[in-house]
Amino acid sequence: MTFITYHQKQKISPEYISGFTDGEGCFTFSLSHKKNMPFGICVTPSFSISQNKQSVDVLHEIQKYFHCGFLRGDRGTMKYEVRQLHYLQERIRPHFEMYPLRTQKQEDFLVFFEVCDLLSEKKQKTSFGLREILEKIFTMNNSGKNCPIKKHIWLAKCEEISSIFNREEPFPQERR
Repeated sequence: MTFITYHQKQKISPEYISGFTDGEGCFTFSLSHKKNMPFGICVTPSFSISQNKQSVDVLHEIQKYFHCGFLRGDRGTMKYEVRQLHYLQERIRPHFEMYPLRTQKQEDFLVFFEVCDLLSEKKQKTSFGLREILEKIFTMNNSGKNCPIKKHIWLAKCEEISSIFNREEPFPQERR
């Protein structure tokens, strides 16, 4: 059996990154309760690529390529992750528009950046905008952490909050 050794001196190609992401990457959002957020719901975007710890060098190369993000351990693996909205929009999005994904992940990529655009426009600060964001999120990665079972819980919370505040305006402290 022959194994190909990864050489750090070899420059990583954009096509390789897209292919690697098709197999090992994820575009997703984490949802959490935060009292200081409008409606108490925090929506955090995340682009990540996971790999076993023995192959962490390739994640370092991807991090160098994008000039953003961080590496962290995650349940026995290593993960390269980008969460900052401006880096997602200015560095990650252009790459995958130029070098598109070839699997279902391309559809998740498109929805992911629709939601990122809504977050940039601060739509999560109105009940209507938050509901639109949640609906889009739950069309992605159906077997992942935002699976359909959780959809009903988050949308019910959104509905409950919307009926309490019954407003489409941002919270007063959010206007500027």
